[in-house]
Amino acid sequence: MERRSEQVVHLTLPCRPESAAVARHVFDELDLPANTLADAQLLTTELVTNSIVHAAGERIELDVVVGAAHVHVAVCDEGGPSEPRVRRQDVDDTSGRGLFLVDAIADEWGSHVDGRTAVWFRLRRR
Repeated sequence: MERRSEQVVHLTLPCRPESAAVARHVFDELDLPANTLADAQLLTTELVTNSIVHAAGERIELDVVVGAAHVHVAVCDEGGPSEPRVRRQDVDDTSGRGLFLVDAIADEWGSHVDGRTAVWFRLRRR
């Protein structure tokens, strides 16, 4: 039986729009099945974009851990005006779907606010 080693990535990104694309491309060199890869890229892009739009600070921390069974992603920023929450969506809404998508796609997710805001999700490798 082949045992995969854990892959770990940590990045500090500026709180600028181009950081969402940089975060998405972190997964390009990681060993993930296509479906898991697409979901991880989408959800990471959404969380980094939320940080860009809502955070009060100048930097975003991105941590990715790819294990044999799961991929775990955490995005941490310097805080915003409120605690992250899934918003009720109307058909005509043009924004605000980030955590809605995380809630719908991730196997697990959560957040922690203590002056800084951290939002994480976990996906099973599939």
